[in-house]
Amino acid sequence: MATTGHTVAEKEKEEEEGVKMSLLPLNVPSDPTFVYPVSAYPPRSQFQVSVTHPALIIPARRTAELRRKLSHVLMHRPKLRDVYALDETDPCPASLNNNNKNSDRTQFRKLVLKCKEAKEKECNDDDKEEDEVQELLMPLLQEEGIVETTHVVTLGYEHWSVEQILRQILPLEQFKEKEVPSSFEIVGHVAHMNLRDECLPFSKLIGQCILDKNAPRIQTVVNKLGSIANEYRTFDMAVIAGLSGDDWSLVTVKEEKCTFEMDFRHVYWNSRLCGEHRRLVQWILSQRPKHHDKQQNKNDHPPKQKRARVEETIATTTDSTSTTEPMVVADVMAGVGPFAVPLATRSSGLTQDEISIHANDLNPMSYKYLKINAKTNKCGTKLIPYNMDGRAFVHAMNQDPKIKKVHHFIMNLPASAPEFLNAFAGYQFESSSSAAADDKDNNNNNNNNNEAPWIHVYCFGPKDYEQARIESIQRCEAALGCPLEPQDDNKKESAILLHVVRDVSPRKNMVCVSFRLPEAAKSLPRISL
Repeated sequence: MATTGHTVAEKEKEEEEGVKMSLLPLNVPSDPTFVYPVSAYPPRSQFQVSVTHPALIIPARRTAELRRKLSHVLMHRPKLRDVYALDETDPCPASLNNNNKNSDRTQFRKLVLKCKEAKEKECNDDDKEEDEVQELLMPLLQEEGIVETTHVVTLGYEHWSVEQILRQILPLEQFKEKEVPSSFEIVGHVAHMNLRDECLPFSKLIGQCILDKNAPRIQTVVNKLGSIANEYRTFDMAVIAGLSGDDWSLVTVKEEKCTFEMDFRHVYWNSRLCGEHRRLVQWILSQRPKHHDKQQNKNDHPPKQKRARVEETIATTTDSTSTTEPMVVADVMAGVGPFAVPLATRSSGLTQDEISIHANDLNPMSYKYLKINAKTNKCGTKLIPYNMDGRAFVHAMNQDPKIKKVHHFIMNLPASAPEFLNAFAGYQFESSSSAAADDKDNNNNNNNNNEAPWIHVYCFGPKDYEQARIESIQRCEAALGCPLEPQDDNKKESAILLHVVRDVSPRKNMVCVSFRLPEAAKSLPRISL
């Protein structure tokens, strides 16, 4: 008679080894504060199963041909091949024909096909595909040297994905949300998760699974506790798997040919914004004022044999004959430099005479790593770091006699950046009308140097694009104290740009609003700090 469970001796042995055998999935604990220990993680051997697949024994010389012909019905499993050599238990076509048991098995291969169970999960119309497969196989089975057989595949822990493993461990049927919590953000060697409350009792098991399946790239798995609720944009987090020493949060991230070092616990970083960092940096660089050189334009490509000599000539003539000033970019909430550093590196293609980056952050730790990253990426004097309040920084940019004009302000603080626009009340800049006159006098067709600065403000908005545009513009106008652009009934298109950055939640997107600082801002009373 079959028995279930374990003897007392077996249970004591398991406890000594730190392994708790249990039926899967695990139960939701009655105590909501209880967290399953890592020792409750099922033994890896518990995930081992054997699956019998249909297969074909074929002549070795026809392997490539038949793999192409049967590609859509072959077995596709991670880390497993679909072609095998014959073993002693496999029938050999040659021996079937002449009863010669010593036929050369090396002349044949076994081609493994999808099993019925796999087809049912992967196809929408199983019966139709089954008929197609049979239609395809029947003529082949009539050919000499091709025999139908089976192949047993042993699937171990290493063959299952994170989602497949967690589906076996977690009691998803008892969860409000039936989704497997397998998504995470990677910051250096750290995997950062944001688990739902119902998953917290299983957090260490989830973390262990993430660690197993992503080693050695991932060395630590953390879970976010609460939300961003302080002025430094940081949040508490708990290590749920992997390294947990004092320096677990010291990470290095590579993005856009730049290297960023940071302490992830004490600064803000979001790897999902990589594409947005690239987009805005490229857009700003595309707007840079162009130099008008008397002898050579940098966009002209001299012959290869003369390139070195011509570039030397350009370098000496640009400084003396350039009719425009360097482009100045002010990053008000720069963090560790995801916008500022790429703008100031060699990859931007601009020298210190062509671009100047003023990068500020209130967080002393962000300021520390901003300076480290500027040095690591050889930004030189092109990047000037600041550690001050954002509004005070905006005022400083307008009052510093060394800074004649700022072309772009970046304000990446989605929760409250629009409210910082009141710092631009009373901001002085050369008006468009006088700029046009100066350009005409100087025979300069590029008037980018003499217009109001571009402001790039990040904020959150609803999913609907038009509604997000209306709400974000209204929010910016309320903080600034004037319309972002004058009323003009004849104007066909707005100069205000709205870009959807990313999906944040089912009802919320992160957006970037870009606009020229309106003339009306100049006459507004400056706020007191």
